[in-house]
Amino acid sequence: MAVLVTANGMPYRFSGVSIPGVCQSTETGSTRVGKWSCSVYSVAHHEATTFVAWVQDWDTGESFPQPSWQGGFLWLATKAPALNRASFEAFIKGQFPEAAAKWDAVAAGEVEFGAPALGDQIAAIDAAKLEIERLNAEAKVLADTTVALAKVRESLAWAKKARDNAASRLAGVQAEVAGVSGLDVAKLDAETDAIRREIAAMNDQIAAAWRNAEAKARKAQLGNS
Repeated sequence: MAVLVTANGMPYRFSGVSIPGVCQSTETGSTRVGKWSCSVYSVAHHEATTFVAWVQDWDTGESFPQPSWQGGFLWLATKAPALNRASFEAFIKGQFPEAAAKWDAVAAGEVEFGAPALGDQIAAIDAAKLEIERLNAEAKVLADTTVALAKVRESLAWAKKARDNAASRLAGVQAEVAGVSGLDVAKLDAETDAIRREIAAMNDQIAAAWRNAEAKARKAQLGNS
């Protein structure tokens, strides 16, 4: 059993085939033992999407053996913090109607006879834990982005220094051409062109590094929004 949860909190049941806009699946192997078979898949998806896989409960054979909507949601949300509660309920009702019916019956009983206050407190604590995990994940993304930007700045400083050195070499070659007669002009032109190409390549590296840094910064901002 497997589910993918996208960055916007939508869950999708994985059945071994690709899901447009969510994942690309390729079967890489398959084994059979008696009447049981097992397939192995390579699944590519967006970095912000979470892939959650598990086995059905051995005693009940249920994919979601939790006793209530709150329990089922918290179980999956601890593995995929982006999970949206409303999307989760719609997903269960569409893909696992037996679990939905069981949890609806439990919810109806709580309404009729009153849910214990302790249960509400436990649910609130679990929700707070989820929020803390989400905030910690965001903090890690920001920390990783800060480290990456520092490395980019270090690389940029080195590239600029190398570019300046190349420009200085070019100026020296041009001075020799202007002040000395009888030199191999073709050779000097070739050296000048080579240095110019080197400077152009360094400029390209600097521009690419800036673009990469800006993309990471934007990604971090989107992840926090």
